[in-house]
Amino acid sequence: MAAELKIVVVEDHEGLNALLCRALRQAGHEVWGLANAEEVSELPALIDVDVFVVDWNLPTESGLALAERLRHRFPGAILLMVTARSGTDDLLDAYAAGVDLFLSKPIKAQDVLRGIEVVISRKRGQPSERADRPCTDKLLLDRQRLQLSAGSKAIDITLTEASLLAAFSAASEQTLEPWQLLQVMSGTDMDITPRALEVRLSRLRKKLATVTPGNALPFIKGRGYRLTCEVDVA
Repeated sequence: MAAELKIVVVEDHEGLNALLCRALRQAGHEVWGLANAEEVSELPALIDVDVFVVDWNLPTESGLALAERLRHRFPGAILLMVTARSGTDDLLDAYAAGVDLFLSKPIKAQDVLRGIEVVISRKRGQPSERADRPCTDKLLLDRQRLQLSAGSKAIDITLTEASLLAAFSAASEQTLEPWQLLQVMSGTDMDITPRALEVRLSRLRKKLATVTPGNALPFIKGRGYRLTCEVDVA
């Protein structure tokens, strides 16, 4: 994870706020713990913030409304929403407000640290993902055998991965938003949380990299995830 990030935690539960702030500071970051949205506006250091961790149920103003304001003011910041809510409508509302990752309570400090790491990797890209090199190969997806191949290279995939690839291949511009991917997962996977989606996509991206060069599954800001390879589904 990048060192010395400026992180603002907005959580009205005193114990959880203290736990998160302590863990983030121990990880080497500069952290401010706030109890409500009003304190965010009053924070003198509110410039060049890298990460906001916002609880949904805040007093006076909801975390969702705060997230929307923060996204407008800090378009490049990482925005994590922490909440006990888990409904699809809640998830869609959070993403519509500009939230990068939706973390369901109860959570541990490590969940937030990992969430920040995931979003940094997704937004900024990493050399290992070769984001500057688009995929050029044509892939063959065998849904019955659960196998993905490109030329002489072939790998086994899971039912969820096969369903995701088939959905990408059928989508306009082979691009799907997170909520659409969660719907696809609901038919094949017991765990359909946003965090599970990140894990599934990360594993699928690594598998794709074994059969074709380049970043075959980049995140397109404001659009969602795009499959850059052409896929024939058998």
